[in-house]
Amino acid sequence: MDDEDPMARKAAWRTRLRRARRERATRPGAARERELQARLLGGHAGALLAGVPGLDGRPSPDGVSRGRAAPRVALFHPLPSEPPVLPLAAHLRARGAELLFPVHAEGPELGWVVWDGEDFAPSSGRGFGAEPGGTRLGPDALATAALVLTPALAVDLAGTRLGHGGGYYDRALAHVREGVPVVTIVHPHEVLPAGALPRMPHDRPVPRALTASGLTRLDRGVRAGGAES
Repeated sequence: MDDEDPMARKAAWRTRLRRARRERATRPGAARERELQARLLGGHAGALLAGVPGLDGRPSPDGVSRGRAAPRVALFHPLPSEPPVLPLAAHLRARGAELLFPVHAEGPELGWVVWDGEDFAPSSGRGFGAEPGGTRLGPDALATAALVLTPALAVDLAGTRLGHGGGYYDRALAHVREGVPVVTIVHPHEVLPAGALPRMPHDRPVPRALTASGLTRLDRGVRAGGAES
């Protein structure tokens, strides 16, 4: 397996992980499990915001920060098989964050829109989740984020993230300012042992993962990480 082409290994992992997600989504009790997962993810908002400049973690009833421009947090609208992050989005907004959501744009990079709290509409992009309305911003809008939360099919304890195969987030993360926390959100069983996923030169490692079980530090291949909460 170690000598196998990394692209083939990635494809095999994607097939396996997508099948597992489909099976979990259709098994008895899946809807109840998803509701619980949504509540648990929402409960980790404070831990996510700890140390993020401009966000003190205390709720703001009107959803805006006190007397200053609201720090931006990049999130995503989940596909049906992805972790249910919209309750988390509501918690982050209530704590003073301005939320950026990705939108499909012509070309290889994501566009971004500031979420106004209203409903989402279907995306024009194949494989994209729903999108908010509003003024579309360019790819470099991600450079204004104080925290970036990404989707993935899995991540391993070395910090290797496996996306859906379009390369959108590898390109997007190039815009993130140095020192800004990047957290990948997956299901608990999708945090894999260090080295499980192939990493190629264009793949951008991530330092943390969030699941319904809490935050996990990823050590980028130095040694296996441990749960933080």
